[in-house]
Amino acid sequence: MVRRHREGLRALALTLAVAACSEGSPSPQARPTVSTSPPEDDVAPGLRGGPSAPKSSTASAPNAAPSPLATLHGDLEALRGGTRREHVRILVLGDSHTAADLWTGEMRRALQASFGDGGPGFVHLGVPGARHDQLTISQDGHTATEPKVASTVEPTGDGVLGLGGVLARPKKGKTTLLVKPRAPFAPDLRWEVCVRPGRTPSRVVVTPRGGAVVVRELAPTQGPQGLDRLTTVTKSPHELEIRIEGDAATCGAIAETDAAKQPGVVLDALGINGARLATLLARDAAAFQADVKRRAPSLVVIEYGGNEAADEGTDPSVFADELGRVVERVRVGAPRASCLVVGPTEQVARPARTAAVARALGDRAEALGCGFWDAQARLGGAGAMQRMMEERPPRAHVDGIHLLDRGYRDLAKLTLEDLLRGVTP
Repeated sequence: MVRRHREGLRALALTLAVAACSEGSPSPQARPTVSTSPPEDDVAPGLRGGPSAPKSSTASAPNAAPSPLATLHGDLEALRGGTRREHVRILVLGDSHTAADLWTGEMRRALQASFGDGGPGFVHLGVPGARHDQLTISQDGHTATEPKVASTVEPTGDGVLGLGGVLARPKKGKTTLLVKPRAPFAPDLRWEVCVRPGRTPSRVVVTPRGGAVVVRELAPTQGPQGLDRLTTVTKSPHELEIRIEGDAATCGAIAETDAAKQPGVVLDALGINGARLATLLARDAAAFQADVKRRAPSLVVIEYGGNEAADEGTDPSVFADELGRVVERVRVGAPRASCLVVGPTEQVARPARTAAVARALGDRAEALGCGFWDAQARLGGAGAMQRMMEERPPRAHVDGIHLLDRGYRDLAKLTLEDLLRGVTP
C-alpha cells in the first residue's frame, strides 16, 4: 500500500480510473485461465492452517486440529442443502484492496451465484472515495468524516464509529444521499441505516422510492453517544434516499434479503483506504465487538499489511502483536466464526519488506488458530506484481502496489479456489 493516507486515496483513485478505462475482454496471454476445480492432490497453494493437506494425509485424523474454516464450510453446506434459513455472512476488514470492492465484489458475486444471493451487505454513506461493487452512491451536499483521516491510528472521540469505522456528518447542516443498485435485483431488500446523534437537534428521513417514509427526530447529545438504526424495505428498483438535516452522522447502511424467504451469502467489504491493523485498534473495543456480534458472521477475513510494509522502521513483530489484538476482539464479537488472515500483495518498491511483514502475520495467524492466505504466493510469487504491470493489457497498477479491475477479479477467483476447498461442489 502506501505511506500516507493521502497517497493511498490518490493511488486508489488512479486504480479505479485506469480499471474503468481498461474494461473489456483481455487476451488469453494477458489473463491466464483460473481453474475452479481443485488440483488432484487437493492442496491449496496459498492457504496455511486451512484444508491444505491431501485427503489421504493424517490431517483429517480424529485428533487433528479443526480447520479454521470449519464454521464457514459447515454453514455453506447447510445453506446449499436447504437446512439453513439464515444468511451466511462474511466480514472483510481491510485497507484499500478491500475498500475498492473489486476483489471482494467478485468474491461476493461468485459466492452468491453458488450459494444464494443474500443482498449487497454493508455500504459506506457520505464517505469520499467509498465504493460498492453492487451499489452506486450519489450525494447532494458535502460531508465531513470522523475521523478526519479515516485511516488514522489515533483514537477519535469515544471511538464509536459504527461497523464501517467512519462517520460522515453534513458540513452545512444538511445532505441527501441516494443509493441505487448497479444491476436489477428482484427480491425485496431490508435496509438498516445507521446514524449517530449530533450536538444539535437533527432529523433523518429515509425514503424508499415507492415505499413508506421513515422519519427519526434525534435529540442532541453532549456525552457518550450510541448509534441509532432506521429500518425499511425497498422493492425493485431499490432506490433509497437518506436525507439528514442537522449534524447527525451516517455510519453506513446494510441491505439484505429476508433470510426466511431467500437465505444466501452476504459479504460486507469493510475497507478503509490507507488503513492499518492499528486503525481498527484505535476504535472503541466494546462498540466494535457489538457491531461484529450484530452481524453474526460465519467468516471474518482480516486483510492488512501493505501499509504496515511502508513503515520500514518498525519491526514486523509489532504488526503480529497488533494482529493478535484484532483477532482477540473479533473472537469476542464472533466466537464461532472462522478466521482468515490475508497477506499483502508484493510491493514493487519494497519486495523484501512486504515478504517480511507477510511472514510475521502468517506465523502469528497460525499460532492464533486462523487460516493464512498468502496473496502474493497465489499471484505467482516474487516478481509477480512487476510481471502483471508489464502484461498487455496490464493487471496491476503502475504504482506497483494495487491491482487493476481484472487483476482483483482474478485474485478473487484464486481466493475462492482455496477458501472453498473441501466444500461439496
